[in-house]
Amino acid sequence: MRRTIAALSSAAVMLAFVAFTGPSASANHNGALEVQVGAPIASVNGAASMRFLGASRITVHQGDTITFDIGGAHTATSLPANTGADDWLDDNFRGLDKPFYYVNTDPDEAAGIVKDNFLAIDQPSDPTCGGAGEPACVHDGTEVVNSGSLFGQDSPAERFDFTIDVDAQAGDFFWVVCLAHPHMRMKVTVVANNAAATTQEAIDTAAASQLAQDTDWAEATHAKYKAKRTSHVAANGVRYRDAWAGVDSHTASIAQFYPRKLVLKKGQRVRWRFDGLVYEDHTVSMPIPAIFGINFGTAECDTNGDAPDGDVEPIPPATPEDEPTCPPGAVLEFDFDPADFLSGVGDGVLRGRNDMEHSGIRGANIVTEGPLHGNSSYDVRFAARSGDRPFQYLCFLHDRMGGKIVVK
Repeated sequence: MRRTIAALSSAAVMLAFVAFTGPSASANHNGALEVQVGAPIASVNGAASMRFLGASRITVHQGDTITFDIGGAHTATSLPANTGADDWLDDNFRGLDKPFYYVNTDPDEAAGIVKDNFLAIDQPSDPTCGGAGEPACVHDGTEVVNSGSLFGQDSPAERFDFTIDVDAQAGDFFWVVCLAHPHMRMKVTVVANNAAATTQEAIDTAAASQLAQDTDWAEATHAKYKAKRTSHVAANGVRYRDAWAGVDSHTASIAQFYPRKLVLKKGQRVRWRFDGLVYEDHTVSMPIPAIFGINFGTAECDTNGDAPDGDVEPIPPATPEDEPTCPPGAVLEFDFDPADFLSGVGDGVLRGRNDMEHSGIRGANIVTEGPLHGNSSYDVRFAARSGDRPFQYLCFLHDRMGGKIVVK
């Protein structure tokens, strides 16, 4: 069994379209493959390979199993057979009230209030299969089979395994995507029993090469961006110092602010860029500790789902060692005011340590809809000197992602 309460790690999201077909091999009916989903890059803080490593395109036989070694805030979500990944994501992920999007409107609350939809992402589609000590989940191509994420496991660790038994027909294909980063994906094609299928050796060889490439990119990119000290004059005639809220490539991501430390004169402006993100979403939220005083929403126990005028109960108190839980039959949900956490707080001017500026969530996976900003840039003018200690800021979705600003 897995826990019923899930929380999405901070959190963004792209495609590793490295075409791959294994070398010739004899048919391996009832074969078993293992695929690593995401990998940290130890030499750069916050860096990770964002791939189904070595397996962007593989071939299997009906009856083969695939075990996904999943780390970080990733899922291995097998889609219905013969359905394009982007078509399925358009129908089921991209936009408010889609069944697998991060947030949905809450009919129990006032107009405009949204609730988290993390359970749909973090919980496995069937809690009785796929995990360690459980039978494989059968994927026959008729419906979604979701691994869930680390946050939906009973005993979260850095990684977990999830196994599917491929029961789709020869000639079918299906995509496996990460619901937290939906441009992470792999294509599985089922071939006839007398045709060669992908081997584990081929996957492992390709994975090692890809991880080396992503490590080289992360190290070079980190060195480049940490040294950047640039500015530009925007179309409105105003000069902005340049900054980046994370940097992604098409196969890897770095969750760091660049530059890590900015030195400004009073009155100068900074523009944080989100438009180059491929996988991730971030926030720019300042200053610490005042920003923690914002009440972004409330957690509740919903006792009757989305029925109009739904009943909610307070969450029973929890000890520091335990997660909050709801009574049997109720679901823990978190209600957001889109005008705050999702779309931002403040007027774009930081006037001191008790003022607060929060970009809202922006990046690769945020739809431009209602109060949401998509991947648009975020500007702040610094109207107060920092004095003897810098202003500190953070990303609410990535707990080790922070920066400092000295205003003279």
